[in-house]
Amino acid sequence: MLRHFTIQILLSIFLLVSVESIYAGVISNLHFDIHTKGDDKDSQEPLNIQILKEYGEILYDSGWIGDDQLFPKNSHYEWKAPGPGHPIRFPILLEDCSKLKFLVEKAGDKTWEVSFRVRGNNGQLVLVTDTPIVIFGKKNLFDKENPIRVEEPLESSGGTMAHHFNGRNVHLFEFTCSSER
Repeated sequence: MLRHFTIQILLSIFLLVSVESIYAGVISNLHFDIHTKGDDKDSQEPLNIQILKEYGEILYDSGWIGDDQLFPKNSHYEWKAPGPGHPIRFPILLEDCSKLKFLVEKAGDKTWEVSFRVRGNNGQLVLVTDTPIVIFGKKNLFDKENPIRVEEPLESSGGTMAHHFNGRNVHLFEFTCSSER
């Protein structure tokens, strides 16, 4: 009897560890920190936030948000996912971190200077470190056929070199992923 009891305990521990290890690498929620710098973000110019994997697979899409909000300069806002009407479409795994991209698009032509940070699992993971300040709405007169261009890595406020693609009203950042706050 003691032998069966010991086997049951060992099986329970094994199953618990197995289930825990399966879910340990899943990013269950996202926090998008938006730090407005120079100009206000006009209330008529909404944002769309997406998490992409490799070849454009959309894991998360916020839809157009903030169209009724003015973000004053030098302010901080946070957008959380999942939320009502904004589910995480497919599991986001830490093991895929090097394949993930963070895309932000702004409607309208008014310029807006901003930096971002993306955190996961209730702030325990930093998925995209503080980005350099980027400018939305500034016309790219030199590249009308291909508006998205690769920028040289820029140093972010945290000292991390950030790779980023600039497309006037679309900015795309690579995930950096760390467990630091």
